Amino acid sequence: MKVAVITGGSQGIGEAIATRFAKENYRVVIAARNAAKLTEVASQLKTQFATSISPIPTDVREPKQVQDLITQTIANFGQLDVLVNNAGLYSTGPTEEFTLEDWHTVLDTNLWGYIHTTHAVLPYFVAQHSGAILNICSVAGKVAMPYSTLYTTSKFAIAGMSQALSAELSPKGIQVCAIYPNIIQTDF
Repeated sequence: MKVAVITGGSQGIGEAIATRFAKENYRVVIAARNAAKLTEVASQLKTQFATSISPIPTDVREPKQVQDLITQTIANFGQLDVLVNNAGLYSTGPTEEFTLEDWHTVLDTNLWGYIHTTHAVLPYFVAQHSGAILNICSVAGKVAMPYSTLYTTSKFAIAGMSQALSAELSPKGIQVCAIYPNIIQTDF
């Protein structure tokens, strides 16, 4: 039975992805900052599917928490097959009104969070000569969106990172792709 880790798995697209992986009989690890919401979603999924659902509270901005997420997943299940990078923040407004702290908050979550998880999982995937990394990007990673400069910047970076990783890791048996959803009605 395969194992998938999904960041931002406590709501919206992440919750839907976790549901789909559970339906496909994966053992699913969901990670997010809100431990209560994460536990609630894991409970709901456990009642719907006969597979393992593990909530692991994680702030993807913190490299040690991310490393612990990956280490704990492999220790618990003996393997890891899929990483879904989905955790993210949205911001909108006139760019001149954002502080440097605002920039860091968005980029530390949306970009560095993906870098932290990818960095933590790559040694394992390279050693096993397999694995898949799915980066949930956004249409904003393909088309620049006014009044969403911080968000758009992070998503263009994820698009480029995904393309470069795909070209580099494909010969090593690791699949990398980016998914570019348009506007979807969620709490996000």
